Amino acid sequence: MATQLNSRPLTTNEQAASGYTHEITIVNTKDLTETTVNTSMVFNLFKTVAGDVIEKAALHLMPPFKASGDAAFNSTTISVGDEDLATRFFSAVQVNENGAEVIDSFENTAFGPYAAVKQITATVNSMAAKALASLDTGKAIILIKVNRASKELEAGAA
Repeated sequence: MATQLNSRPLTTNEQAASGYTHEITIVNTKDLTETTVNTSMVFNLFKTVAGDVIEKAALHLMPPFKASGDAAFNSTTISVGDEDLATRFFSAVQVNENGAEVIDSFENTAFGPYAAVKQITATVNSMAAKALASLDTGKAIILIKVNRASKELEAGAA
């Protein structure tokens, strides 16, 4: 079952500075609550509307995830996609400091327009014999740019 994790629409100034429209933050101690080993968590981020195009996405770690007392916990990955393809934008990006973490990831291939409402998701994957709730450090920031053509068309029709 997916957990709702609300995205924060960026302000006009933030959008102008960053080029993104939505920000989602995943924090180890607040969001990663799964205590069953080798079990992922799926987060619902936001829903598209018909006509939306996801123009780009970014993933930034500050800091990477880790279980301080367990150097053998060396694989935690994040995928970002939609309800049809969980890896549409990012596929299993390594975010664990004890692995080969990738601090910054970018996807600049636009997808869409969506024909109908779709749920945008992020999946955090654990490793064998380890539980996500054991991670005591880490924060991932996901940035997504949504081009909502329907909003622009409505504004132009006024």
